Amino acid sequence: MAYLPIYTHWISKDVVSNQSRLEAACEAIFPRDGSGKRTCELIVDPAERPGYVKVNSLSREPSNLMVELRARGGDNGLEPEIKVEPQA
Repeated sequence: MAYLPIYTHWISKDVVSNQSRLEAACEAIFPRDGSGKRTCELIVDPAERPGYVKVNSLSREPSNLMVELRARGGDNGLEPEIKVEPQA
């Protein structure tokens, strides 16, 4: 049995619009393993960092979860990203 490393991602609750949709989007990125067990876990307001969502994931390679969630688009449970153009 091969063990995968656990990666921890921190997401500020300020950018989370819907927790259940965020969880579904994370599960789409980190699908269940062959035995049906989850490969990601969301913890809201963990003791070590209140005001954040802690996402633990099993993965072969590290990733930037926020970049992946934004790149997939759709309803990922995050507030829309606001882009500000610099003024000339």
